[in-house]
Amino acid sequence: MILNVYKPTGISTYDVIRGIKRGIRPLQVKIGHAGTLDPFAEGVVLVLVGDSTKRSSELMALRKTYRGTIELGAATASADPDTQCQETSPLPAGLSIEDAQGYADTFIGRIMQTPPVYSALRIGGRRSYELARKGTPIVPEPREVDVYSLMIVAYEPPLMEFVADVGKGTYLRSLAVDLARAMGTVGHLRRLRRERIGPYASDAAVTI
Repeated sequence: MILNVYKPTGISTYDVIRGIKRGIRPLQVKIGHAGTLDPFAEGVVLVLVGDSTKRSSELMALRKTYRGTIELGAATASADPDTQCQETSPLPAGLSIEDAQGYADTFIGRIMQTPPVYSALRIGGRRSYELARKGTPIVPEPREVDVYSLMIVAYEPPLMEFVADVGKGTYLRSLAVDLARAMGTVGHLRRLRRERIGPYASDAAVTI
């Protein structure tokens, strides 16, 4: 069974899974997921029950569509609103939405991306976010990711809204940081909503 679940903000993907598992009989049935969402984000999470857990890799490889908001001029350690601002920078002077789209277009295609230090990637056997919280210097290895489209749909300084269609392993927090940097400032991902994973859309998702 594949459950298309809408995760709200403020809880983790594993909170969703634990909540669903409590209602499943028999309790020992296998349960998994096809990609997590950060606690500050909302949207589609695919919860896999029983034999569908074997399809995790297949489902994680599907394209994903996100709608998000970047706050320009302010950077945080985690590149999202869950940590405090650690750097500010002036906003790009005279930036129009057309100018912003021009910068966004440079990120379309197969690009090299450095994952955020606050991520679940393993570095030397430890989760990257665990090391980051302890103040351990971390330099994640850049890797190739696919950005199929990146549209700037609104800009009211300092907030810039976008819609992105991306491939497996793409970090939207890193994309937000890199786009802000390309515009000559800093930024972080203030809001994020996953609207689709392959054919599984948010308007067809069930709530917890």
